[in-house]
Amino acid sequence: MSRTTVRALRLGRGLSRALCLPILLAVLACATDGKGPVSTLSTEADTPVATGPTADDIQRDADAQVATVARPAQPTPKRPPPLADEMADLDPTSVKTLLGEPSFVRRDPPAEIWQYRPAGCVLDLFLYPANSEGDLRVRHVAARIAGGGNVTVADCAARILANRGQSG
Repeated sequence: MSRTTVRALRLGRGLSRALCLPILLAVLACATDGKGPVSTLSTEADTPVATGPTADDIQRDADAQVATVARPAQPTPKRPPPLADEMADLDPTSVKTLLGEPSFVRRDPPAEIWQYRPAGCVLDLFLYPANSEGDLRVRHVAARIAGGGNVTVADCAARILANRGQSG
């Protein structure tokens, strides 16, 4: 090959490379709607472009699936046993609702002493009139071990509540 031919070929290659980029950009510009690249080509202009689910669609489906999953029933939290100050000023109906019927009632006017005797302890409630009508209210609470010894009001009340749970 002659030198002139080699130069012409090199020039042609350089020229074709220089023209490739503008031609490629022009083809790509024709293939878009100006909003970004086309993901699916269509032969008809009126045919909508098929797209996959959006991130919001996926999240909504995941949330719906989580909501339909059966959750195990949560046990009802047990109420802690009442303390002496929580029982202060309760009326007889409230005491019975909380602890049930007393094991023993002693009437020593103007007071009443209600005893609860769950396994191993004795809980004494001292009720006195709260007004001129004689409505009784708890004014003092004491707890003790049946054979002698100390126990807290909360521990003794917990035993009462445990016994109520077993019997009812």
